[in-house]
Amino acid sequence: MTQRESVNYEALDLVTSQVKTSNLKRDRLRKQIKKLHERGKLDFTQLDEEWRWRLCCARLRLGDYSNWDGWQFRSDWSKALITEKSSLPRWDGRPFGPGVARLLVLGEEGIGDEVMHASVIPEAIVRLGKAGVVYECDARLHGIIKRSYGIECLPRQPLNVVRERISHWIPQGDLTAMFRRDKSHFPGKPYLKADPVLVDKWKKVFEDLTDKKKVAISWRGKHSLTDPENLMLQDAFYVNLQYDDKVELPGVYKPPFDLKNDLDDLFAIIAVMDNVVSVSTSLVHFSEALGADLDIVLARLPEEQDIEYSTNWRYGPGDTSVWSKTAKIHRSTDEYRERVLNGYYSNSKR
Repeated sequence: MTQRESVNYEALDLVTSQVKTSNLKRDRLRKQIKKLHERGKLDFTQLDEEWRWRLCCARLRLGDYSNWDGWQFRSDWSKALITEKSSLPRWDGRPFGPGVARLLVLGEEGIGDEVMHASVIPEAIVRLGKAGVVYECDARLHGIIKRSYGIECLPRQPLNVVRERISHWIPQGDLTAMFRRDKSHFPGKPYLKADPVLVDKWKKVFEDLTDKKKVAISWRGKHSLTDPENLMLQDAFYVNLQYDDKVELPGVYKPPFDLKNDLDDLFAIIAVMDNVVSVSTSLVHFSEALGADLDIVLARLPEEQDIEYSTNWRYGPGDTSVWSKTAKIHRSTDEYRERVLNGYYSNSKR
């Protein structure tokens, strides 16, 4: 048995034993696997779409980035693109030949996902040049992307809408699957740039507010904490970056602007923080993109979550993030609390 097969079997075990699903579905999968064994080959591409997606999440969560089969079934939108009858060819990763050609990169999922997958845009630029890449993404990101990569941005719209001067297209998530085939392929360094003028502005604001360590927090996302105090374990000046929270936390500073829509100011604040502590939400991806000192506190252990719904393929195994060398992962609030009490924030413990 090869190492790759071993990893796939581990992913299979993760799916069949720990995912919340019906016994009927588990039995169906086991029957399919048995048939594949009888044929003498374990070929996961012969499984149902649902299980191929589950197994893809499991492999990624286990740190195996060599095989992204099933990734194409990650959402209804991506599945619809499989049979999309566009007049333009889908990009296969090769440089364009002579003549004018431009790639349209389609942003997908939520704004946090767009920022996370934006780390792979430089690979497309290397092959096609800045003039050869157009990024279609949430309008709130246009200024940040242009400042960071110097490429043209368009608002998101259906694929069948005609774009001028576009020759090829590809979903943004497929770029990640194309260029992230091993842990070493993740850059692990900052890839987006905050507005330097706004960074200077917020540095001065916080200099006037405190001389303590500045820690930003966010506690609500797909998997939320009921009590934000679970993240407030340091002797610090706390900054509330929970964009959907209208309740003021006593003693916690809330920036006086729209945290959901004014991302240039939000990115600038993240850039001047000494530490960011957050559950799995868009703030995590923003902080990773900027190279902020980040602690990701997962509300529940990954093994307790349904892979079909999982956000946890993003975090892989262990306590370090593949997306940023300055991000640490805590698999529960108890794990985070224990580490803090044991001196986690002293230089010798991180």
